[in-house]
Amino acid sequence: MEKEQLIELIRKIRFAEASSEQEADEQIMRLRENVPDPDILKYFKKLYEHFSPEEILSLMLSYKPFIL
Repeated sequence: MEKEQLIELIRKIRFAEASSEQEADEQIMRLRENVPDPDILKYFKKLYEHFSPEEILSLMLSYKPFIL
């Protein structure tokens, strides 16, 4: 997905624009498939409410897995 499409998807998830629970689940799954961070739902909690969708995408894309 293009960056602008991901930002729009984040906006839709954040502002609960899905018309059904199934659509919301599909949006979350689509986002999960396109960003490296496996824990994307944390960005939709109160802690990140002051972040713009662009900033949230930047955080999701900058995720680096821990190497043990």
